Parts: sequence; C-alpha cells; structure tokens
Amino acid sequence: MRTVLLAYERDQDVAAVEKLLEARGLSVKVARSGLEALEMARRESPYVVVSDVMLPKLDGFALCRRLREDPLLAHLPVLLHSFRVEGPKYEAFAAEVGAHRFFPRGSTLEDLVAAVDEQMKGSGTMRMPALVPELLERRENDRRRLGDLERRVQELEALNRQLVSAERVAREAAEAATRERDLAARQRDDVARQRDDVARQRDEAASADSESRRALQEKLVAAEARLQKATSEVTKAHEAALSARTDQKHVAVLEGRLADLQASRARAQAAAIDAERAFAAQPVPTWLVDMETHEIRAASDSAAALFGMPRESLVGRSIARLLPNSAPGDDPAGVVSTELVRAGQPPVSLELRFRSVSFDGRACWITSARDLTPEHSARAATAEADQRAMLLERAPFAACVADELGRIRDANAAFRELLGLDSSSLASATLQQFECSDEGEAMVRNAAIGPGGLALRRCRWRRADGTSFDAELSTSTVDGPPPLQIVAVRDVSAEKRGLAKAARDQRNLAALLDLAQRSHSLTEAEILSQSLELACELSGSPIGYTFLVAAEPGQLELAASRGGAAAADLPVLRRWRGVPPAGTALAQCLAEQAPVTRDVSEGGDALRQAGLPDKFQRQLCVPIPDGGRTTGVLLLGDRADPYDVDERRYAMLVSDALARLLKRRRSDAEIVSAMDHIERVMLGVVESVATLAETQDAGRSGRARRIGDLAAGIGTALGLPGHTVRGLRVMGQLIDVGMLHIPREILWRPGQLTTAEFELVKTHAERGHEILRGIDFPWPVAEVVRQHHERLDGSGYPRGLAGDAILLEARIVAVADAAEAMLAQRPQRSPLSVAACVEELQSQAGRRYDARVVKACVKLLRERETRTEGEASVGQRIA
Repeated sequence: MRTVLLAYERDQDVAAVEKLLEARGLSVKVARSGLEALEMARRESPYVVVSDVMLPKLDGFALCRRLREDPLLAHLPVLLHSFRVEGPKYEAFAAEVGAHRFFPRGSTLEDLVAAVDEQMKGSGTMRMPALVPELLERRENDRRRLGDLERRVQELEALNRQLVSAERVAREAAEAATRERDLAARQRDDVARQRDDVARQRDEAASADSESRRALQEKLVAAEARLQKATSEVTKAHEAALSARTDQKHVAVLEGRLADLQASRARAQAAAIDAERAFAAQPVPTWLVDMETHEIRAASDSAAALFGMPRESLVGRSIARLLPNSAPGDDPAGVVSTELVRAGQPPVSLELRFRSVSFDGRACWITSARDLTPEHSARAATAEADQRAMLLERAPFAACVADELGRIRDANAAFRELLGLDSSSLASATLQQFECSDEGEAMVRNAAIGPGGLALRRCRWRRADGTSFDAELSTSTVDGPPPLQIVAVRDVSAEKRGLAKAARDQRNLAALLDLAQRSHSLTEAEILSQSLELACELSGSPIGYTFLVAAEPGQLELAASRGGAAAADLPVLRRWRGVPPAGTALAQCLAEQAPVTRDVSEGGDALRQAGLPDKFQRQLCVPIPDGGRTTGVLLLGDRADPYDVDERRYAMLVSDALARLLKRRRSDAEIVSAMDHIERVMLGVVESVATLAETQDAGRSGRARRIGDLAAGIGTALGLPGHTVRGLRVMGQLIDVGMLHIPREILWRPGQLTTAEFELVKTHAERGHEILRGIDFPWPVAEVVRQHHERLDGSGYPRGLAGDAILLEARIVAVADAAEAMLAQRPQRSPLSVAACVEELQSQAGRRYDARVVKACVKLLRERETRTEGEASVGQRIA
C-alpha cells in the first residue's frame, strides 16, 4: 500500500484530509511539525508529501526546501496546502522552493485529493538520486547479505531437526535390538531345557530296557543250570566256586579303575573352568570364531565391552556382521586393520591378530584385538601441532611468545622482519626493549602477567635500527606452567595516516556539499566570498583572493578577498582590474591554465591596489575552469608549511565547484529571462489573434479579453494553480478564433439567424480546434476551444459530451462565455442586467453548467457590480 505523509498542526485539518485519502485505499502518516515531517520522510519514504503552509518549528515552504536539498528525498512530490492563507506571493514562493502544487485558502479538498491521485498514477518506480548511488548500492548489498544469512540459518535449523530425528530413530532401533537379543536368549534357554528333558527321558527308557534283558538272561542261565544240574552237580559247584572267586577279583580291579577315571574327570573339569575364567578375564579383547560358520564360540569380557553387549549375547553371533573385514588374509600370521562402527559412538580403529586352534572338535580362529584409536589421535595431535607451528612461522602477521617477565621465547618470521631481528639476537630480546617510553613498558608487563583474555592497545615501538612506528598489540595469556602470553604486533602507521586523511577528506567534501546545497539561496558575490573562505580553511591559508577574467584580454578583476591585514593602510580599490605582473605565480597560472605552487618569497607591488601584501611567503594559484578556458584564478598564500599534493587537490576541488556554481547561477538567470520573454511574446500573439477574430463581429470588441479575465478570475476563486489560471486567460481569449471561417454577412446581420446560418455558426468550435491543434501550448487550448459549447447534460455541441467527459477548463470557459454573452450588447438584443444573468446561470447550475463554476462566477459578478456601484457613488459625491 502506498503511503502519503500529511503535515498539519490542527486536528480538524488532518481529519478532513486523512478521511478522503484513506477512502482511496492509501496509507496515511501524520506529522504535527515540519521537523517531525522531515524525519518521517527520511524514515518512511512516502510517495507524496502534503504539507500545511503554517507549521511549528519548520513551516511548509522551509520543509519543501529541505526535502529538495536532501539527495535521498529530492524526488518526492510535495503539495503545499493552506486553510488560512492565499495570494500570488504564496504561489510564487511555493514554485521557488520546488513544490509541485499550491492549494491556497478556498481550495477544495477534492482538488487536493485529485492532485494526490495524479501523483500516484505513475509507474511506482522512485527516481533514485544521482548524488549518492553508493549509499543505495551499499544498502542493497546489506540486504542481500542479510537474506543469505537468514537462508543459512534456516538450512542449519533444518539440518539440526534432521539430526535430532536421526538420533531418536537410532536410539529406538538400539532399544528394539536389545529387546530382540533378550527374547532370543530366553528362547535358547527354553530350547536347552527341553533338550535336557528329552535326554533324561531317553536315559530312563534305556535303563528300563537293560533291566529287562538282564532278567531274561538270568532266567536263561537258571534254565541251563537246571538242565546241567542232573549230570554233574559236583563239577558245577566246583567251577561255580572258582568263577565266583575270579569275578570278585575282576570287580575290585574295575572299581579301582572307575575311581581313577572319576578323579581325572573332576580335575579336567576344574581345569576347563579355570581356563574359561582366565580367557574371559584377560584384558586384551579376544574371541574364538568358527572357521566355517564365522560364529563366535567364546569371547572375553573385554571383547564384550568392545562390542558393547553382554558376553552371553555375543556368543553365537556372526563376526562378519559385527566387524566387517575381520577375516584373516592369505597369511594367517599377518595383521589385519579394520574399523568398528557402533551406533551413536565414534568409530574405533582395531589391529587384529589370528591363530588357528581346535575348540570343541571344531577348527577355530582365536583372535586378539588392539585399539589403535589413542595412537592415531596422538599422531594426529602431533601432526596438527607441527602444522600449527608451521602456520605460525609462515603467518603473514607478526607474532611472538613471551613469558611472564616479557622475555621472548619464540617469534615467527614476520615478527623478526618487522623489528629487524635475527635468530641470534632474538634469544636475549624482551618486549620492554621495543617500547619507546617507560609507561608503555609497564603496560606490556602488566598485560603479560594479567588474567586470561585478549587485550588490545596501541603504542609506539622501536625497531632494531632505531626507527619507530605505531604498533597495535593484541595480547592473549595462556595458563600453565609456566604462564605465557602470545603477542601479535601490527604496524598501523599507514592506517593511522590514512584514517586521518580520510577524516579530513570527508570533512572537506561535506563542506563542499553544504556550499553547493546552499548556493541556490546565495548571490554571486556571496558564492565567491564563501568559496574563497572554504578554500583558505581547507588549505590552511591565512589569506586568499579570487580573481575573475575581465572582458579585456589578459586582464583580471578582483572579486573576493580574505585576510591581508598587512596591506590595510594602503588605498585599496574594492573592484581592482588590471593585467597581473609578468613572472608572478598569478600570471603563470593564467597563462598555463594549470596550478602553480611557489615556496619562495615573491613581491606583488603591482597588485597592492587590489589589497595584496607586499610579499608572499608561499603561494598556491589554481585556475577556475570552464570547459577548455579559464574564467578566473584562486590565489592562496602565506601558509605556515609548504603546500603539498593534498592542499593543491583541495584548492582544485573548490575552484571546480566554484566554476560550476557560477555557471549554474548565470545559466539560471538567462533561462528565466528567456522564458519570460517567450511568454510575453506568446501572450502578445494570443491577444493579436483574439483581436483579429473580434474583427469578424463589430459588436464583440473586447469580448476575448473580458472572457479571459472572467475565466481567470473563476479559476483563482476555485483555488486552481497559477499556471492553470494563466492558461484559462489564454483559452478564454481564443475560443472565438474559429469565427474567422464564418462569413461576416452572417455575423453582422441584425435579427435572428436562420437554422442553416446557426448550424454554420456552430462549426466555429471545430474550426477553432483545427486552427490551434498544431500549436504545442502548455495547456489544452485546442481541446477547450472545441468543448467550450458542450454542456453537462449532453445538450451542447459539437460532440454532445456530458459530465466528466468535459474538461474542467472547458466548463469554466463555457460559464464565462455565457455570462459575457448575456451581459454584452448584441445586434439581436440588448444586454441583460447582472441580476438577470445571475438568475439564468443559477437556474442552469448542475444541469447545463458546473455548479461549482457557477457559484464562483456569481460571486465574481456580484463583487464586480458592488465595486461599480461604489465607484459611481464616489463619482457622484465628487461631482
């Protein structure tokens, strides 16, 4: 939404204008004083500024001038408005300060709002000031950098959200994996218990079968014994006795062997348990892997800690999944390096060694792992430290390391080069020896023993060869045994001189810009005087003179002077004119059209009449250029020090600015004079053409002038700008120029016109348009001549226009034409009285004529009648 800045002191004025502007969808900012309006214009950048003439602190005219002087606000349209003042002098003053329009007392708010709308109809592209493009470019660069930073912040926030989401997913996955491992362990325990139950049942069934076989064998032996009992009971008994004794001996031997086997088994089981405990407790991560299935058969507690899971859960898992690239190469005795990656933890570098063993009847690899991460970190830290030391040595800035007493322990090449030191003298160097004063030495020592942090200060340092320079010291302390400090030294001598020069240049350019901005309100003599004073101030010269080239060849004329108190007792001519003496710096500068500097004493006897001193100790003469020629010379003298390049440059800047200001001042005067002459010629031609048109009708002498005066009076009463009022006067004088094409016989014949004659007379509007349309008036003269017989209700001619299709100027001229026609003598009738004319106009107001125009015209007619009656009564009293 476009913004309009309103500057009014009174609330009722602001409310009236603000309501109309907001109704048109415009944003309104309100200021109660001129200074507040100026600040809001710089801050808000409105499209249009509407200001009251009567404002506190800074009136409307001064506000407009200040806006025009500001390079960033000079393009803003300014409309000056007043509910309290009117008159031509205010209009002229508004035009002088650069206002686009001036609305005096009596102007309607609709006209003011219409002017605002007219200013808003542009493309919306603001004209950038030509004086400070670097400010806009800098502001655009800042805006792009801000957009890049905001975009990067958004990208970092998106990456942070992704990282948080990834951590949450990884944590949930780890918890799910732990739950799955616990479930698998419980399932394995259940399967083992079921396998034990099946084995126990199988053993019980085998025991029952052996008892049945033994019972059958005993029955068979008993049967055989009974069969043989009959044949030889004695032999059987004897053999039975012998067999019993032999079995007893064999049983005793078997029992002894069984006891030995049970003892050996107990010792083996204890040794296996001890070996398993020793394997699990060894500090080096070790595990057994089946060569064929790659499953872990056993693992130490350190291996379980390495993989981040319980030892019982580690057994039975595939080593290829837990630790990729962990298989031995072609040489089993070789070493394999790999990397263990665990979720949410940094990777671990491992060195693996292998040996083949047999475990539980299976071929396995016994693998030991060594963590190489600390070793790699130490190597990286060592390499980084070496690299940092090399970077410090090769750094482009000077830096050194000193102890708490200021003794230098180490320094890089830039430090040694800056101070002119070699390696042998560096061993005994201290920070205090480079200080140029005892105060600086104490400051350095305090910085060395002070608390941690960065300290910045500037001082003077001395090199090994005795020369000194401005140094900037950046000191940072390092805690530790022993405490040290790092000191970075930077030579800021050139920077200090550059800053001083830049500040001086900025002050000088600001002074030149201020003079240029104030030049429009200065006379030529004031411009010359203030330019000379500025040149003396910038160059440090106590005296100065400005000479302008005279009309006579080779002669100069003194235009301004400053100082020269030594020559005050001489008879000085205020406007000296003459030829500068040959051989002087003034004559050389005029002849060569180039700056001349002289640092020796030089007499100026021939110029004593101009107020110059007897002798100059030093001189600087600078020509005042104007294209390829010289229009004057700027002479500066008696500076305490010799004139250098900067003083010459400042003097040339002032002379160039002076030449431009003088040229602009003289060009403006010539342009104004030429425009006044052209306008007088145009108005004379218009009056001549109007007089020629009046010769067609003997009864219309002076009609054009009367219509023009009445139309101009109506425009003034309506509050139209002075430019438009002048145009109404021209339009009123030329409305009957088309009568030149109408035969005199018709116009001069008394009585009523026939229909055909009246139709012929009505063509004078189009004929007048054809005559004037080829002339480029600053007002719509041709179109108003064409429309001055159109009426609001569409009953007019030649085109039957109605309402707003008729120009405001045409509506004003139509009322003035009608009023003059009714009040003037015609061949067909006598003139009407003012009362009858006013009654006729008011009866047609709003129907055929514009009501506002009729109201203004009636007011003028009645004022004219009152003045006429007053003059008549005065004449009677005199008589």
